[in-house]
Amino acid sequence: GYILERKKKSYRWMRLNFD
Repeated sequence: GYILERKKKSYRWMRLNFD
């Protein structure tokens, strides 16, 4: 679903920021 995709993208984005 839509929310799942947003959660995945948010998770990847946060990982990139914290890296």
